[in-house]
Order: sequence, then C-alpha cells, then structure tokens
Amino acid sequence: AKAPIIAPLGYFDPLGLSGSQERFDKFRAAEVKHGRVAMLAIMGAFAGHWATPLGAPAGIAGFQDPIGAKGCVALTFFCAFLETGPWADAFAKEPGNFGDPCDFGEVFGVKDMKEMQTKELSNGRLAMMATIGMCVQEGVFGEKFSDLPAQLGL
Repeated sequence: AKAPIIAPLGYFDPLGLSGSQERFDKFRAAEVKHGRVAMLAIMGAFAGHWATPLGAPAGIAGFQDPIGAKGCVALTFFCAFLETGPWADAFAKEPGNFGDPCDFGEVFGVKDMKEMQTKELSNGRLAMMATIGMCVQEGVFGEKFSDLPAQLGL
C-alpha cells in the first residue's frame, strides 16, 4: 500500500518517478531513513552548541577539522554497518518499518502505530528541509548558522 498518504498533497509523485510498487517502496524506505538522519542532525545542531566531542568545531567547520573528518569517517562506517545489518531493508515489514524494537510505543502509550509512522514521516520531511536550509545558510553567509541555540539567544 502507498500509505501513509499525507494531506494536503495526498499521494504526491508529479514526475511519476515511482512507477511500480517496488520503486515506491524503495523511495519510501530511503525517505524514512533520510528523515531519521536529518532529525538526528537537528538534534546535533543543538547539542554542538554546548559540547563538541574531542574539541572539534561545531557546524560545517567540523568537517574541515582533522578530528571532525575522522569522526565523519567513523560515522560513515557505522551507518554502513546499520544499512547492511540491523536496518537492512530485507528485515523490514514494509518500507522503513522495522517495528518497535525498544517498545517505545508501549512505554509512551501509543495506540496507533500508523499514526506514529505518519508523524515520523512528516517530521522527517521537515527536518530534511531544516537541515539543508542550515547548511545553505552557513555556506552562503559563512557564519555558523548551524549553531541553532546561538541564533535563538540561548
């Protein structure tokens, strides 16, 4: 099924890129994973304001620092491990749905997992837009715009 279909656009594929169910599933799984990474990136933008591991600078400058570059390589290898291991698509019930391995739904009293998946997809889309916006701002203006708490006066 092509759910969750989210208002106000409904099923949105104006270019017809997901012509088959298999391609749609592949794109949906990628969208969910990218959304999760973007949500973590937004959390990291906040956390980097107060603590930077091993003294690496915050923001895009962290990628240019030798310590930050090594951390980026380590993160890439960790993501590759997740992609080929526990988060491999073969283990998913449906695209991007790996169940609730930590039973957070039970802990937080979630009754409808489809509703939670729809919220995750929506929040992931928002986080992807916010992350790319932060990166573009920092690249264009050269200031550390990815330090969100500083922008908010915290």
